Amino acid sequence: MRSSLILRLAMAGSALGAASIDAQVVSGTIVDTTTSTAIDRAFIVLVDDAGAEHGRTLTDSEGHFALQAPAAGLFQLKTERIGIQAHTSEYFQLNAGETHDMEMRVAPISIRLDMIVVEGDAKKCRVREEQGLETATVWEEARKALVNVAWNETNETLKFEIFSFERSYDGDRRMVHENKRTVNRQSVAPFRAPPARELQEYGYVLEDNSITRERGRTYDDTSVYYAPDAEVFFSDPFLDNHCFKLKRDGDDEYEGLVGLEFEPVKGSKVTEVEGTLWLDEETAELRWLDLGYTNMRSHTRERHAEARVDFRQLSNGLWFVREWSIWMPYVEIQIPEVAGMTRREEILWAFKEDGGRVLKVSTPDGQLLYEAPPD
Repeated sequence: MRSSLILRLAMAGSALGAASIDAQVVSGTIVDTTTSTAIDRAFIVLVDDAGAEHGRTLTDSEGHFALQAPAAGLFQLKTERIGIQAHTSEYFQLNAGETHDMEMRVAPISIRLDMIVVEGDAKKCRVREEQGLETATVWEEARKALVNVAWNETNETLKFEIFSFERSYDGDRRMVHENKRTVNRQSVAPFRAPPARELQEYGYVLEDNSITRERGRTYDDTSVYYAPDAEVFFSDPFLDNHCFKLKRDGDDEYEGLVGLEFEPVKGSKVTEVEGTLWLDEETAELRWLDLGYTNMRSHTRERHAEARVDFRQLSNGLWFVREWSIWMPYVEIQIPEVAGMTRREEILWAFKEDGGRVLKVSTPDGQLLYEAPPD
């Protein structure tokens, strides 16, 4: 798996633009071997002989695809579909200026997450090099959806009508103020996180040193919270510094789901994230992310800071973030001096919530693909 920068460049180059006279193009059709029909809404990924990704695209309604290679060389194609085992072609030589046409015949073999037993090694938190088969299988299905979301955000292939809000609450979570608006744009971008390596170096919560102190009290309410976007999740810094394990939850909300739980590896010195990606057992579709924070200076903030992201797949095969929110607690830290001794006390006095949801999704020519049900 490559770094987030390489993935970002690969995704940006996946759509075919005006080809130069020296461009190398791979085109063709994907066919289901059991029905002899074209496979639409499948991602095709162009990979070189070193395993590096050089572009991806979605097949059209006729199963057609076209990808442009950055240079001549040895390549292969890989199919990616949620809930279906990946298929990889044989390597082929692509010469300078050549258009290589091929038909990929794929046997659709379903992936059954409901057959996974969450016990033994599956319940041990392991980094990616140590992952067992069950954990790796669930992660691969989650990764497919996250890469799809990142590709869609980068290429801005859709139009979104988005309701977003900022809300303030008191310490009992009673709303006291709200700013809200509806906007139209070509990406959802729920959380604008710094690059993965910056998050790993400085943490997911940045605290301002210019805090107010008076009468022995520190008002610790100037922190900046970040949440990982889809691209951060499959970056090397995130995968190298978090371990994964499987879980199930007995609550009704989680019935029929399997969770991929992640947490930072031991020894991290900065504020980190932990949480669970929840997938449907039958379809292997990614449903939502529950996110929490750890290694925070304030235990009260760590207990109450949280985020949630819901995902949805469109009829054309693309994925998007449907709904999101992040809760940021404000904590008053009291350090009174009694009999020459100080004692730290933390008082939760307010919350801020940032979030939103997608109201409509349309194609660039105006075709409606999704509309949120009314509240």
